[in-house]
Amino acid sequence: KELRETMKRASTKSHMWGAINLPQKDRDKTVAAQMPLNSVSFGFKFSSDLEGGLRLETPSPTSADSTTKALTGALPQVKMMMGGIGLGVAANTIALAQDKAAVTATIKVSQTELKSLFDLAMAKKSGGGGVQPAPKDPKPMPPPSGGLGGGKKP
Repeated sequence: KELRETMKRASTKSHMWGAINLPQKDRDKTVAAQMPLNSVSFGFKFSSDLEGGLRLETPSPTSADSTTKALTGALPQVKMMMGGIGLGVAANTIALAQDKAAVTATIKVSQTELKSLFDLAMAKKSGGGGVQPAPKDPKPMPPPSGGLGGGKKP
């Protein structure tokens, strides 16, 4: 029954969506981490851009308020990191909102930024980007003459 209620609040009209109810032991862990959650739902719409949404269901409006404040406080750092990987425009589309005991976050990533992110990932995969590891110490190779001074004398 609880999962059906979570699914009713999920973005089921999205192209891809999901809803998760946390088991009680995991809910207790979220309380200990000072961000209590009962369930999480998400949805993505795919067009030339990617639109995503996340809904965090908390036990009460008070816990939703504290979660919203914590996420709002972390937002500048998240935006800075996103800008560092070429998602600066998308970072500026992030929106947080509170609806009673729920917190919602939305984002829109443009086709240009998706392509840039894909190109960055492919460059890293092919070894074209990032820091390359230092070469291993090569084994010494003796000269073809058989060693130093062991070859033919002129």
